[in-house]
Amino acid sequence: MRVEHGDESDPDDKGYRFLRWLLRTPPVKLIAHWLPGAVVAWIGEWASNKSRKYTSEIKTVSTENAVAKIRAHAQRERSQLKFDYLINGHVHVRDDFKFEVDGKPVRAINLGSWFDRPEYFFLSDQEQKFIGITI
Repeated sequence: MRVEHGDESDPDDKGYRFLRWLLRTPPVKLIAHWLPGAVVAWIGEWASNKSRKYTSEIKTVSTENAVAKIRAHAQRERSQLKFDYLINGHVHVRDDFKFEVDGKPVRAINLGSWFDRPEYFFLSDQEQKFIGITI
């Protein structure tokens, strides 16, 4: 099984990759270390809201496009590493993709958005399913 955030699932998303690199640089880490926690939290919330808007309105032009990228990522990763399940959620589109590699089943689950459809994926030896959360 492979569980990942999924933030590197779109190799064409240069903007996100740059931002990801920038936030991990020593100067940004140093600044974040010295800022008050409330300021860092406010910046994080602000950036998260902007990112969510970008992801849902600009980057994910269509559900079909997002699903195609999610599935291509799963197949690309499976060609490099052996796993039977891949679970991620960065792209806020729910998808449950089943495919085979060398005659063996592989399942790639993208969890979707908690804002649109609050649910989680339950995985055990006996069953695997999405379960809705009542709020």
